[in-house]
Amino acid sequence: MVLLFLTVAAFMAVKADQNSDIRNMVQTNARLVSMAVESRLEEDFAVAGLFALQLQEATQVMSEAFSLNAASIFGYLEDLQALNWVGPDGVITATHPPRGNEAAHGLDLSTLEAPARTLDEARLTGTLRLTPPLTLAQGGKGFVGYLPVYHHGEIGGFINLVFRAEPLLDSIIRPQLGDDFIVAIADGPLSVHGNFSHASQQPFALVTSLMVAGRTWDLAIAPTKTALNDRFALFDEAVLIAGFILSCALAALVYVMGKGQEAIRDSEERFALAMKGASDGLFDRDLRTGDVYLSPVWFRMLGYEPDALPHSLDTVRELLHPDDREVLTERLDDLRENGPTNLEREFRMRHRDGSWISILSRAFVVFKDGKATRLVGTHVDITADRKREHALRRAAVTDHLTGLHNRRGLDEELATLAASLGKGERLAIFHLDLDRFKQVNDTEGHQAGDAALCHTASGLKELEAEFELMARVGGDEFLLLRCSGDSDADIAALAKLIARRVGQPLQLGDKSLRLGTSIGISFVEHGGDSDIERAVADADIALKHAKEDGRGRHAFFEPGMREEAVLRATMQEEIRIGLRGDEFSAYFQPQVDLRTRKIVGFEALARWHHPTRGTLSAGQFLQFVASSSVVKLIDRQVLHHACKALTLLQGTCKDLVTVSVNISTEQLSEPGAADEIYGEVLLAGAAPRQVRLEILETTLLGERSPKITENVRRLAEHGFQIELDDFGTGHTAISSLLNFPISRIKVDRSLIRHVDCDARLQTVVHTILELGENLGIDVLAEGIETQAEAAYLALNRCGSGQGYHIARPMPLHELKAWIVSRERQQPAPMAPVLIQSG
Repeated sequence: MVLLFLTVAAFMAVKADQNSDIRNMVQTNARLVSMAVESRLEEDFAVAGLFALQLQEATQVMSEAFSLNAASIFGYLEDLQALNWVGPDGVITATHPPRGNEAAHGLDLSTLEAPARTLDEARLTGTLRLTPPLTLAQGGKGFVGYLPVYHHGEIGGFINLVFRAEPLLDSIIRPQLGDDFIVAIADGPLSVHGNFSHASQQPFALVTSLMVAGRTWDLAIAPTKTALNDRFALFDEAVLIAGFILSCALAALVYVMGKGQEAIRDSEERFALAMKGASDGLFDRDLRTGDVYLSPVWFRMLGYEPDALPHSLDTVRELLHPDDREVLTERLDDLRENGPTNLEREFRMRHRDGSWISILSRAFVVFKDGKATRLVGTHVDITADRKREHALRRAAVTDHLTGLHNRRGLDEELATLAASLGKGERLAIFHLDLDRFKQVNDTEGHQAGDAALCHTASGLKELEAEFELMARVGGDEFLLLRCSGDSDADIAALAKLIARRVGQPLQLGDKSLRLGTSIGISFVEHGGDSDIERAVADADIALKHAKEDGRGRHAFFEPGMREEAVLRATMQEEIRIGLRGDEFSAYFQPQVDLRTRKIVGFEALARWHHPTRGTLSAGQFLQFVASSSVVKLIDRQVLHHACKALTLLQGTCKDLVTVSVNISTEQLSEPGAADEIYGEVLLAGAAPRQVRLEILETTLLGERSPKITENVRRLAEHGFQIELDDFGTGHTAISSLLNFPISRIKVDRSLIRHVDCDARLQTVVHTILELGENLGIDVLAEGIETQAEAAYLALNRCGSGQGYHIARPMPLHELKAWIVSRERQQPAPMAPVLIQSG
């Protein structure tokens, strides 16, 4: 009877222990699955982050840079259904691979609730964000990630990662657990993988959570019925054996129960980890006895046959890299004494072939009665991952086009170089900018521009031994760094050598192009100012001075240049504020027929009504304009004011008049500029036939952009009169007058001043007047300041003129009074005057 009671009691105790062990096993595998899912997705997100950095450094349009590099990046992301590019407006403009993703191209995500909300989250946080599970445009169920990519501080678009949920999660979970567990993942009420409701209601089910890119997923895991039956069959067998032994002797019963339970627990814990060991090396260390178990996969991972080395801690220590051995041993000892219950560590181990491989170790500590009894876990060979990360990291700091460092790579090296300066040394910073690069890009295309950049980098690499670092820092700009005790003369000689190397001819098909370079130079002195960023900025300031002095020059930074740079930056910001406040308008300078003295038109001249600096002419502020976009905005405001004024001026003048407006080369270089200008003039209520558009002579040089040519022709078709400004100062060929619809040329003021008494000027002006007459093109002289100059021009059949002798530029309200006064005076025609030539 006593034995029966003890048998039943033993049965109940073992049953309770069995249930506890199953729950522990489920919990262990839940942790393994959670870590595996988080780790795999985080790896993909890290690759996407490096791709974003690469796009940020690219010189092409971001969507073009994406298309060029998507294939190589996609190869690193084996779990993806698609890798897409989303513009800042939320429209998918590029897909990879194109086949199978046709439905996604052109999709406007802003019209879809979940993607639009996730895009906004990514935009606000600046980090990758996932959608909840959704139906993919490519078909099937999945989830989607959006990672913002920045350009000049603003979002230029998003990298779009598209995952098919079931295949991805199956590929992560099945190698961990095989068929012994039911696993389901849900995002709130939506299923990500499996049937969450079914899995969570199974016996011994465990529900936990994991975090993925800002979303919380619920994980439900439970052993299958088959797996439970196997466990309970083992349990029943153990109880029968225990009952038999109890029937023989009480002492034997107690002994067998204790040892059998421990053996079962060891076996089951090892089984749970063995599932992980199907692809990773498994280790199991008994902290009480010192016994160590190493799985067959563990040996194969290091190039050995199973059991080829002793199962011991000494074996592991011997294979550890010397630099990792002591730290890891100390960490394990600390873990044994103080916890926590799990540990993740990365270290290196020696492969049988002598190479070092990178190992990721995940371990769990088993506690019994408050004491650590076992250390079990896995070793994973992550050498390939680390090599891939190294390659991606290298890509992140390398300019993909030229192979030089990029801006990020430069920033990482600058401080180190400055700190390494020896006594008497200084760090010379050479900031290069290519001359005529924009012309090559505009006239020959981006491929030619890329070829020019590679050609430049090749020339610089010939001087690689002279420099500690070379970097392409954006567009056509390069930075070279040299640590030495060289004198200024030595540095100047090196700058000239750089210019010669960069200036080597580039062969593009049947064309031979020669690019020059301008160079700004600054220094970081040993023991002096260590503000590296300021020194780089100083080199940029010196570069701007070199370019102002002409192409192919170099300039050393001087302290006074910084004050000019500060003024320039201040004015640039004030110009942007002025544009927003509509502070730019037009003054009008009258143009008259030099023979009849009648008003024939006006030139609209840009004026900036600065709140503290007063009214500034174009010559006083255009030098500070930093970008072509700002020039175009100023052009647009002046054109708008001029067209608005034209209606009022026509009502005041007796005869039909025109208004001349300067159109910058930057604006004419934009595709569709002609149609845009036409629309603005009509919107302002003006007639194109009364608007003369002044184009600089240099705009129509032989190297002109095809876009400029098309825009000039389109403007003429819209009815505008095209006027060539500053004629006689540039290099316009006669063919430009023949090939373009030029209605009037303006003789530059430098040829008009003293024309009445300078025989050389008279020869040039007479030639221009004859040329205009022969080609049927009107001629206007600008800058007339004296009666004698006006009389000479009238006598030599110059059609019209403008200048201070006739009238200064005036605001609209003054101009109207001037017109009324002049019309009343009825000025007499210009009488012929005999001019004594010089």
